[in-house]
Amino acid sequence: MVSSAFLPRGSLLLIGLLATLTACAPIEEGPFLPLEDELLAEMRCDAAPVPGDYFGMLEVQRRINPKSITREGGLACAEIPGGLALAGTRFDRICGYETNADRRRRDGYFGRAASAAPQTLRLETSLPAPELQNWARRQLRMAKATGFVKPRLDGGPGSALECVGSPGRK
Repeated sequence: MVSSAFLPRGSLLLIGLLATLTACAPIEEGPFLPLEDELLAEMRCDAAPVPGDYFGMLEVQRRINPKSITREGGLACAEIPGGLALAGTRFDRICGYETNADRRRRDGYFGRAASAAPQTLRLETSLPAPELQNWARRQLRMAKATGFVKPRLDGGPGSALECVGSPGRK
């Protein structure tokens, strides 16, 4: 213990302030990819998608409202007001389903009941399917993007990029 008799006046206050600032400094946990980069990697479908993580990130960034999630074709879908730009293409909806019951309960985005849907992550855009296929070939480096591009669930104009449970469907 340091006696205040040996320190110049105000030193204890300065030491206390420095200790507090040091304790409150943010801790670097390593490099993080921005949401957009992570989603691009996920949509390559090299592994089964984890849709709850992306719904959660979009909610934290206030890009989706979990109270406005709709159910369509066994999937949970949320509008992304203003869209989400990924490598020059704007996606306006995210849809997904989580097959793991524990994650479904924890996330709360996909409902408690099981669905016939497999593990799915889907991004919907106003781009027509041929344009989205070309984009996926270029940006995701997919030789065949045809199986990943689907019609929109809401029946609107455009298409969707979908990654379903089984990894490595290139």
